[in-house]
Amino acid sequence: MHELFPCNKKEELVRREGELIREIGTLNKQIAGRTKKEYYPDNKEEIKQKNKEYNANHKEEIKQYNKKYQTDHKEEIKQYYTDHKEEIKQYYTDHKEDIKQYNKQYKTDHKEEIKQYNTDHKEEIKQYNKKYQTDHKEENKQYNKKYQTDHKKEIKQTKKQYQTDHKEEIKQYKTDNKEEIKQYQKQYYLKRKLAKSQITTEQI
Repeated sequence: MHELFPCNKKEELVRREGELIREIGTLNKQIAGRTKKEYYPDNKEEIKQKNKEYNANHKEEIKQYNKKYQTDHKEEIKQYYTDHKEEIKQYYTDHKEDIKQYNKQYKTDHKEEIKQYNTDHKEEIKQYNKKYQTDHKEENKQYNKKYQTDHKKEIKQTKKQYQTDHKEEIKQYKTDNKEEIKQYQKQYYLKRKLAKSQITTEQI
C-alpha cells in the first residue's frame, strides 16, 4: 500500500492510482484512469514509430485498401470536398509550410517510386492533365494572372537569374531554332494586334 486515499467513488480512486503511477513510474505499465486523449501526448513518439513501422510492413495492403476505398466511396468523397471546400482551403492556408515540407520530404523518400509511377502511367497522366486544363481553363487563367501580379518582382528576379546562369544555352537555342522563333513571334504579335483591334471595336 502506498497511501490511504479518502474518496467517494471508484473513479476517484482509479484516478489517484494513475497519478501515482505517473509520479513514481514503477507500478502498472497501464496507467489507471487515463483516457485515450491523455494517452496520446504521453506516448506520441512511440505511437508515431509504431505507425511508421506498420505502414512500411503493410505498404501493398494499404495501397490496395486506399485504392478500393476511393473507388467504392467516390461520390461520398467528392461530396465531402464540395461540402467542406472552405474548411479544406483554410486548412491548406494555415498549414502551408508544413504541407510544403511534407511534400518535399515525401518526394525525396519516394523518388524512384514516383519516377516509376510516372513512367507506367504516362498516357493516363497526360490525358488527366489535358482534361484538367480544359475543365479549369478560366480558373487557371485567373490564378496565373493573380500569381504574376502578386509575385511580379520574384518572377522578374528568377527570370533574370536564369538568363544569367544559362546564357550560352539560350544563345545556342536561339541559333538552332531561329526560324521557329521568328514564326512564333510573328504569330504572337499578330494575335495581340487582333485582340487590341477587337477591344477598340467593342469600345466604339
